[in-house]
Amino acid sequence: MENKWHTYSTEAFLWEIRLPWRPHDPAYRNWQRQVLDSGEKHAVFRVRWVNEHSPVDYRRDRDGYLGDFLDAHPEALSPPSDPELRLFSSDVGMRGAARLAYVSTTDDICEHEVLYLPDLPDLKTQFGQHMDDKPPLQFMSDLDDDGALLIWLLSYSTIWLPWPPNDDLYDDLPDGALLDNRALAERHTPRLNAFLTDINNATEAVGGTMRLDLSDTWPEYVPLLTDHSVRMDRPAEPADVSRSTSGEPSS
Repeated sequence: MENKWHTYSTEAFLWEIRLPWRPHDPAYRNWQRQVLDSGEKHAVFRVRWVNEHSPVDYRRDRDGYLGDFLDAHPEALSPPSDPELRLFSSDVGMRGAARLAYVSTTDDICEHEVLYLPDLPDLKTQFGQHMDDKPPLQFMSDLDDDGALLIWLLSYSTIWLPWPPNDDLYDDLPDGALLDNRALAERHTPRLNAFLTDINNATEAVGGTMRLDLSDTWPEYVPLLTDHSVRMDRPAEPADVSRSTSGEPSS
């Protein structure tokens, strides 16, 4: 057995969440709590720490679950202005771990909760596999010119995809040929999809929208995703192998 996935230095695919920006609105704080609760419940975004430059002084091993910590310490998000925006930003925001399935050096399928993908214990790697030091999922955020709050949920890794395209991993297969990663994805991707569904439901409840960000998702992954999920079925046609050159969203 082999790990048929990569982890890249830049995002491979991402979803954009657009929220009306109402600082200190209880409805927004409720959205934030629903996102944190869902990530915790489905073991795809369990916050371990918040960057020291954030207004929130938080460490999971010291303070427990972040959602409860924020409820017990409302002063943690004030003063500075727009604290919620900062919490979801990439530079001064949250770092969350996910429980993932992977192939070990003994050819067993193991599961482990990890903050950075290369830290999976006894991970079996192969020549040509990209293994950059990135988290399973990450949030980024910004305010647009119209005053809306934009939040992106990023994946740097194809570990979530049941059918990731070949990207120089197998020389005997063309780039873009779909690889069978179902043995791993069927263990963790339904939990990711439940998380995405919860985010979408919470976003719609506050008058926002969620969609796959086509401008920054690599084109070969677009057929493998929807606005609110990773597709679990095999696409009818091979993925487009052209590569997007656009950069990351602004943090």
